Amino acid sequence: MKKTLLFIILIYYIIPVFCFAQNQNREYQDLGQAFGYLNGQEITLAKIEKEFPSLGNDIKLAKIEFGLSFGNAEKNIENNLKDLLGDQFEEYKSNLLEQTENMLSSQEITEELAIDFINKVKRRSDGEIESPVLETLLIYQYSDFPVSEFNDGYAITYSTQNHQKSKGLDIRIKIPESWKNEEADRPNIVQKFISKNGTGKEIIQIIVKEIPTNDYQFTKSDIDEFYSGEMMKEMLPDESKFIEAKKIVLDNNSGGQIIFEQNIQRLDILVKTKAVEYSTIIDNKMILLQCTVSSVDDENLDSRFEKYFPLFKQVANSLVFMNQY
Repeated sequence: MKKTLLFIILIYYIIPVFCFAQNQNREYQDLGQAFGYLNGQEITLAKIEKEFPSLGNDIKLAKIEFGLSFGNAEKNIENNLKDLLGDQFEEYKSNLLEQTENMLSSQEITEELAIDFINKVKRRSDGEIESPVLETLLIYQYSDFPVSEFNDGYAITYSTQNHQKSKGLDIRIKIPESWKNEEADRPNIVQKFISKNGTGKEIIQIIVKEIPTNDYQFTKSDIDEFYSGEMMKEMLPDESKFIEAKKIVLDNNSGGQIIFEQNIQRLDILVKTKAVEYSTIIDNKMILLQCTVSSVDDENLDSRFEKYFPLFKQVANSLVFMNQY
């Protein structure tokens, strides 16, 4: 049955191609919204401290707590806007601050409202922030170490239960909160998750494929043998560059991990990709978790892949196959 497995897997190495220009516009909008949010918070706290000096210590504590949670995000968001806007940044910031101050100057703040806002800032330190501002803050707070977002508890659980492409499997998986989930157009891709709230160049896909076996039920030894040999290497498309493969365990099931590179030509665009794929077989269905970094320029894919690889491992380790329990 190994040849049947090989044929099925060969046609499901699906690498996504992104619309980079459109995503860059979205990214700019999200940056601007988060930047305005942060500056609005800072101006409001300054106004409260001026009108209610007795609340100064509470304000300092709220600022410290927020800085510990999102201090990196504040700096990185401003730096990225500077890169995007260039010489226009200072004018942009000045106009934003002026508009915010004008809006606040017309609002009366009572001591009760002031205390409520200070407490709200403290809750924001724990992640109680509106979307998409929270996602943007998480992106830039953990931009250097993406796995830390996951490890710090900013993750959501996704279930494939009742999804028409899941072939009856209920797969649970944890995904970083700043990644956006989307339905996929292609068959057998149950769900895809895109970094930077849908604007990034990294993607995670859940793929489920029925393996036609003429009523043959794969045994544990069949699956162990498949993932122990050279079959994982052989199943890559010819145009792919094999890097490494090894046997692993996914939620008590024998499985495999394979790393490869692939270049994809779309019209006049050459997309370079590097991916790690985790797979196993349950109830004669191939389950694949494909994690990819992509680029359309000369960016070093190896360094980007190494940055995201610890996160990919954590996501794969969160897989739970509910049908077996």
